[in-house]
Amino acid sequence: MSRGAIQVLFVLIGLAWMAFVSWDLFIHAFGDCGGDQMCENYKRAAGGLVFWRGLCVGLLIVGAYRLFRKEPNV
Repeated sequence: MSRGAIQVLFVLIGLAWMAFVSWDLFIHAFGDCGGDQMCENYKRAAGGLVFWRGLCVGLLIVGAYRLFRKEPNV
């Protein structure tokens, strides 16, 4: 596989991950609890978890891309 194809693959994986995190955060932020306090507490906790998990995996994708882009010193 060529370097260009791998770079495009990294971009597609990153965009797909951002779309998944956005959708997951949307579901957790706008779900209907019907006034249940336990559900409201879960929504706040789960929203933070989705955000931090998305950020960590996003940084891993960027880090992997940066390591791939680094040219070996020959």
